[in-house]
Amino acid sequence: EEYIKHNNAHPKPFVWTKTADEIITKVNRGKAILKTLH
Repeated sequence: EEYIKHNNAHPKPFVWTKTADEIITKVNRGKAILKTLH
């Protein structure tokens, strides 16, 4: 609860660290690996 109070008192905007293309590439790689496990 203290954590939430502190962060609500001092909010920071969310900043993406990866591009959408980088995220999609990583997701697709993970999906391909999961398909080979089944």
